[in-house]
Amino acid sequence: SLGHRALGTIADAVTYQQLRRYLGHHVNGWQKYRALASAWMEGDGSDPEVRQMTDKRIAQSVHDLAEVVTAQRRLRELPVSAGDARARAAVMDIQLQYVSYYLTVRDLDLELDTVVDLLAQQWYSALFSTVTAAGEVSVDGPG
Repeated sequence: SLGHRALGTIADAVTYQQLRRYLGHHVNGWQKYRALASAWMEGDGSDPEVRQMTDKRIAQSVHDLAEVVTAQRRLRELPVSAGDARARAAVMDIQLQYVSYYLTVRDLDLELDTVVDLLAQQWYSALFSTVTAAGEVSVDGPG
């Protein structure tokens, strides 16, 4: 498993390049274990035991990633609540899993580097963006 705890080991505010490497490693893991990923996704739809394991994986991933979100936002002195961190974490994890699934199992014909760049940009924004009362978005994070 490519758990999100690996991001939590970064003591300073995570950079775009660190996110890109992490996400690229995750997507490459899906590609390396394509047959297993395919069987797992098929079982998730039909086997209650596999679905239960998937639910545990999701819960753990969201928990771990919410801790990363909280730590990273606090490093930048950005507002964060437990609910906000959990929502950001869930969206980030779901996005990563579905993109990895469609690239790998469903053979979506996209350039991998471009996809990883876009994922990193969106994760960076999820980590460091704020929305003002007027609805304006700003991103405050390290290079």
